Amino acid sequence: MKRIGTFFLSAVLALVSAAEADDTSRRQALAAQLLDAMQMEKQMESQVDAMKASIGQMVPGGAGAGAGSEFLDLILAEMSFENLKSEYVAVYAEVFTAAELQGLLAFYRSPVGRSWAEKQPEVNMRLMQITQSKMAKLMSRIMEEMTKNMPQGMSDMMLQGAEPALAPAAADESE
Repeated sequence: MKRIGTFFLSAVLALVSAAEADDTSRRQALAAQLLDAMQMEKQMESQVDAMKASIGQMVPGGAGAGAGSEFLDLILAEMSFENLKSEYVAVYAEVFTAAELQGLLAFYRSPVGRSWAEKQPEVNMRLMQITQSKMAKLMSRIMEEMTKNMPQGMSDMMLQGAEPALAPAAADESE
């Protein structure tokens, strides 16, 4: 009798495990379809373009100038949608149920959902511009606050973007 109970329990656990594996595979397939319907690759490319433009505005000579562009190229290559897709699929499959993924797919395949996916890169770009503008204003206020408690010469140099020079006595001591 004990063997029958153990066998029955083992069979039930095996069926549950198989069902969970099937559900995970199903959710992963749905998640991959959802990323396609969301035009995730296009959205990520749009974000990369915005980042390049932003860096181009901050760095004299543009983003392509100097050794920094090599690092940017490396980052962008490693963070491409192609390289991240499997991780994105895994996250969506873990966070959403199959029913939720099906509902999201229905939305993104609808005319309104397709419109949302197509317009989202522009929305993101505009929001990034607003955020950057606000951050620039905030950074100037932060710099003012930081320099309030500094010695006058040091705060003037910081506001002008200059590096403090070594005092003549300090320069002599280092030789």
